[in-house]
Amino acid sequence: MRKAWLINGILLIGSILVFFLIVELGLRITGLQRTSPNPPKIFQTSEHPDIRYELKSNLKKEKAYKAKISTNSLGFRSPELIEDTPTVAVFGDSITFGYGVNDDQTLTAYMAGLLPGYNLINTAVPGYNLEQETDILRKKIVPIDPEIIVLVFYF
Repeated sequence: MRKAWLINGILLIGSILVFFLIVELGLRITGLQRTSPNPPKIFQTSEHPDIRYELKSNLKKEKAYKAKISTNSLGFRSPELIEDTPTVAVFGDSITFGYGVNDDQTLTAYMAGLLPGYNLINTAVPGYNLEQETDILRKKIVPIDPEIIVLVFYF
C-alpha cells in the first residue's frame, strides 16, 4: 500500500514539473514571455530618495515593454516644452505612461491632438505608487508651473 502511494506521489510531482516546464518553454518560444532586458534600460536612480527611480532623459525610440520609448530633457515621455506655451502636466502610473504602446499612442499624445496650443507632458512612470506620483508633482512638475495638472488614477 505504501509503495503504491509513493509511486503515485512521485508521478504526481513529476507530472506537475513537466507541465510547468512545457508552459515555460511555450511562453519563451512564442515570445509571450520575455526574459531580457528586465527591467528595460529606460530607468535610472533618482536624485530624490523619495522617488527612488525615474525615466532616463533624452531617450530616442528605446525599446521597452514591446514599444518604442522617447523622453525629453526632463526625463518625461513627451516632446520638449515650447517656451511661452501653457502646459498641461499629466501624471500617473504605467497606464498613464502608456505601457506597451508607442509614443504617438499614449494618453497625452491623444490629448495633445485635442488641445493644440498646449504643451502636454506625460510625467508617468511604470510602477509608481501615489506617494511617488506626489513626490514627482512636488519636485519636478511644480517647478515647470503648469496651467493644469491631471492625475490619472487606476485602482
